[in-house]
Amino acid sequence: MEIQQETLHLQAEKNLVARENEYIDRDLAQKSADTDVTRSLADSNRNLSLGMKTLLEKTGDAEVTQAAQPSVRTSAPPRDTTLTADGSRQ
Repeated sequence: MEIQQETLHLQAEKNLVARENEYIDRDLAQKSADTDVTRSLADSNRNLSLGMKTLLEKTGDAEVTQAAQPSVRTSAPPRDTTLTADGSRQ
C-alpha cells in the first residue's frame, strides 16, 4: 500500500514537472515570436530609411545636374503669325 502511494506521489510530481516544462516551452516560444516581430519591425524601418535616403540623394543629384546644365526651354517657341501679302499666314 505504501509503495502504491509513493508511486502515485512520484507520478503526480512527474506530471507536474511535465506541465511546468510545457509552460516553459510556451514561454520561450512566445519570447522567440516577440523577438521575430521586433527584428521584422527593425528590418522594415531600416529598409524605409534606406529608401528615403536613396530618394533624397537621387533628387539632390538630379537638381545639381539640372542646375549645372544650360537653361533649356520647356515651352514651344512662339508661332509666327505674320500675314503675307495675300492675307494668308506664313
